[in-house]
Amino acid sequence: MNRQEKRCARIYALKMVYAHSMTMDAADLHKKIRIDDDEFEDMDQIIGYAKDLVDMYMKNTEKLDKLISTRSSNWDIARMALIDRLIIKLALSEIFYFDEVPGKVSIVEAVEISKEYSTEDSSRFINGILDSIYNDKKLKQTI
Repeated sequence: MNRQEKRCARIYALKMVYAHSMTMDAADLHKKIRIDDDEFEDMDQIIGYAKDLVDMYMKNTEKLDKLISTRSSNWDIARMALIDRLIIKLALSEIFYFDEVPGKVSIVEAVEISKEYSTEDSSRFINGILDSIYNDKKLKQTI
């Protein structure tokens, strides 16, 4: 997949986890979300990547919440904007469980998606949390 297709898949995944967090109904989430992008030829591949990303998110959501809590000093995770928390957790899912995607790419993508789907200040906040976790992960791998 090219960069634009991966971005589309990440946005699709965000919509799926957002819908899940609103309804708490995980059954056939991907069928409930519509993608308006018909500029891509292989939508099956995009949807497949999004579903894989959501699966990793769902499997590891508690671990990811704990990890975010360790990096968000003076912020209770429950007080974070829902969309910011979802973007961070999806990016962390990609960083930790999708080896073919460089961590920095996941961070940049999360920041760019937050500019479109969240508040003006969210991109800096999301970048700070993700960068801190990524740098710690990288440090532990080199030791």
